[in-house]
Amino acid sequence: MGTVLSVQTDLAGRHRVQVVGHIPSGLSSPVFPSLSQARELFIPALSAALVGFSFLSAIGSVFAHKHGYHVDSSQDLLALGLCNTIGGLFQCFTVSCSFSRSTVQDSIGVKSQMAGLVSALVVLTILLKIGHLFEQLPKAVLAVIIAVNLQGIVAQIKDVCVLWKSDRLDLLVWIMSLISTLVFNLDLGLAVAAVFSLLTFIYRTQHSSTVVLGRIPGTDCYRDVGLYTEAKQVPGVTILSCTSPIYFANSELIFTEIRETVSCGLKMNPAGVHTSSSSSSSAQLLTNTHCLVLDLSSVNFMDSMAMTALCKVVENLRVQGVSMFLAACPERVLSQLQTPGCIPDILTSSCLFPSVHHAVQRCLSTLPRPLEEVNPDASEC
Repeated sequence: MGTVLSVQTDLAGRHRVQVVGHIPSGLSSPVFPSLSQARELFIPALSAALVGFSFLSAIGSVFAHKHGYHVDSSQDLLALGLCNTIGGLFQCFTVSCSFSRSTVQDSIGVKSQMAGLVSALVVLTILLKIGHLFEQLPKAVLAVIIAVNLQGIVAQIKDVCVLWKSDRLDLLVWIMSLISTLVFNLDLGLAVAAVFSLLTFIYRTQHSSTVVLGRIPGTDCYRDVGLYTEAKQVPGVTILSCTSPIYFANSELIFTEIRETVSCGLKMNPAGVHTSSSSSSSAQLLTNTHCLVLDLSSVNFMDSMAMTALCKVVENLRVQGVSMFLAACPERVLSQLQTPGCIPDILTSSCLFPSVHHAVQRCLSTLPRPLEEVNPDASEC
């Protein structure tokens, strides 16, 4: 309809309306690309690859979240590379995702890859046979089709209010991505957004903290004593949970906080001593006066500098009569701790426990007996 009206009213000639223009017919002959300009084209090609794959991953994640399926980024990258390799032989444009076509197909209820095959056949037919019929099609018609189908994506601006209430750092990344893309070109804007997102990650890890855990009576559950009033600290045992990965940028801050918390625990949470029998008390008198249980369940990795800092903390606490035990280590961290030569003998495998409760029971067996025994047969959380 738009093409017919454009031809009948001569929109391009009378009113200077932009139309699609000449559409070349046929396909280019396959030619192996020349490598003479490889050095000059390396940076632009790298930028196009990064932007294309980022677009593909972002748009794929949007539709995957909307329809409840999983996106395999490795498979997408393989398909993208294969398409660009073959397309390069025919002098095609760089292949990535089509945001406008994806939204159009989603709005009309496309469910399978058959739509892509049909679209490819239609484009091939236009290129070979009927391309000249669309040369007078106004570009505004194509723009309207895209704009109408982008309504759902544009409506995501409402997420700003949700992000303001839930995570303002995430909102800041969202705003920076928008502004940098509008002010600069697409590839530079994407690079600025990626760097800014990395800076926010470093900021989060720099401001991470340890949490003091206490035991809920009658269970083997350990929760933040600042949030759960029923959680009580075990006498003579300081239980700390790390809430972020530990690496070179934040290891000193985290372990300094651990030392300060333990020093406070030595004064505020001492181990009670049983005094009913002098002989029994002398028999149970041990060198350890306090224990530290470090819950590493939220620590998905530790680098070499963090491991070195951990060893120093263990040595410093041992001088003060404080034993350290590690609990709930993820497999990756556990394999690092058990690697020969990675950790000195001061932190043996006997200091590693599968859960915080197991580590606490070990602590209670090494400390002077408290006045009130902690029930070892606790119910499951």
